[in-house]
Formats: sequence, C-alpha cells, structure tokens
Amino acid sequence: MNGKCIIVAAGDLIMGELTVQEEDYISAVDGGLSYCGILAVEPDMIIGDFDSVSEQEKLAIESLKEEIPERI
Repeated sequence: MNGKCIIVAAGDLIMGELTVQEEDYISAVDGGLSYCGILAVEPDMIIGDFDSVSEQEKLAIESLKEEIPERI
C-alpha cells in the first residue's frame, strides 16, 4: 500500500476540504463520521461506540453492518 492512512475524528473541524487519493485508507472514528459527510469523503472503516452520531447516521451504520460488516 502506497497511500496514507487518514483518521477522521471528532473535535473542532478546522478544514474545509480533504484531499484523498484512491490509494488512501480513511477511518472515521465516532463523530468523525459526520465530518466525512461534510468533507465529502467515504470512509473505508467506521470505528467507535457511535454515541456522538446522529440518528440518521446510526441507521446508516446499522445498514452497513448488515451489508458490509467488515467496514464497521
């Protein structure tokens, strides 16, 4: 793998965009999933107890768990 491992976590979002190459691997951690949506990037893996995500995001996570469990 020649890409970067990018971890998107909760906290203060201080950037307006995230440049991602095809070979990069993106992990969203808890509230970082919301930031992935804002930054228009799709995480390869979603990690956490999901206590800080919206109800809509919780439903999307549950759906992904059924469809692609290795991503959660």
